[in-house]
Amino acid sequence: MSAPQPFEFLQCLELREMLGRSAWDARELLAGIEDAPAESIIYHTRSYFLRSRYLAAPYPSDFATWAAWNSMEGDLPPALVKPATIRKMHTKVVDMPPKPDAPVGTPSSGGYGLGWGTVSLPFAPEPLVFHGGSNNMNLAYIVLQPKQELGLVMMTNISGPKANEALMAITELLYKRFSADQTRATPKP
Repeated sequence: MSAPQPFEFLQCLELREMLGRSAWDARELLAGIEDAPAESIIYHTRSYFLRSRYLAAPYPSDFATWAAWNSMEGDLPPALVKPATIRKMHTKVVDMPPKPDAPVGTPSSGGYGLGWGTVSLPFAPEPLVFHGGSNNMNLAYIVLQPKQELGLVMMTNISGPKANEALMAITELLYKRFSADQTRATPKP
């Protein structure tokens, strides 16, 4: 008699409920995120678990895949580099002097590693790993807390100081909602 095979999901069906919400500007978007049920936020950020196992990447977005890969210090496939290399990339090499008039998408202070910045933000108890940028038409942030395997990606299709403020407000909201500092999650040792 052969050993029993483990149960395996081959397909799933998603039941979605449209909430009928929309946002016309960053303030309305922020208010909508604050008021949205946690289940809705989780669905939109983690729905990849419900997808077919034949997807090439674990996340529906290249940017989210990159964030997850970095926040887990390369512990997700593909094994491109050693985790120690990722940690070195995330480690501050030089201090950035305070620059209150820093360009949109650029931290006004912190440190810089190998392509990644380290920033201290008022809502986070420890410095975060950061990469951001703008081409004056859009703006994107990626914020990591590898100790918690937390990666946040925020993007907008506009740029400028107001977009920068809105993304920072959204970053704070999402950090407070999903970080181990604010939830029952267990930080990585």
